Amino acid sequence: MGIINQGILGGFSGKVGPIVGFRWKSNYYIRARAAKVSNPRTPKQQEQRGKFATAFSFLKAIKPFIRIGYKEFTQEKSAFNSAMSYTLKRAVTGSGKEIKIDFDRALVSMGTLMPSHRQQSSNDFQLER
Repeated sequence: MGIINQGILGGFSGKVGPIVGFRWKSNYYIRARAAKVSNPRTPKQQEQRGKFATAFSFLKAIKPFIRIGYKEFTQEKSAFNSAMSYTLKRAVTGSGKEIKIDFDRALVSMGTLMPSHRQQSSNDFQLER
């Protein structure tokens, strides 16, 4: 059942017949309900699903950091989706049952650093002999 939030001209969420309404980033969208797909589970599909599951479980554990770290990096996608895309393309390695995250290539944040306001350094270090 669909729910209309702002009267007849507003967006709705839920299913109405073959149409699904949803809200994302303060906007309402509608789309056709996904068709049922036959699931042949080919070896390539299983490998891709394994990579996806590995990346998802890694990022899910650090989701609060991802939301902050990728916030500036993304415009059209959510921060989590951008992190997922980056991780799948660059940090997931292996094939078959040997799928792993390469932690040297995984990024928790992306973007520019804030400049330091109070810059100060000292050279008080002395070696003892």
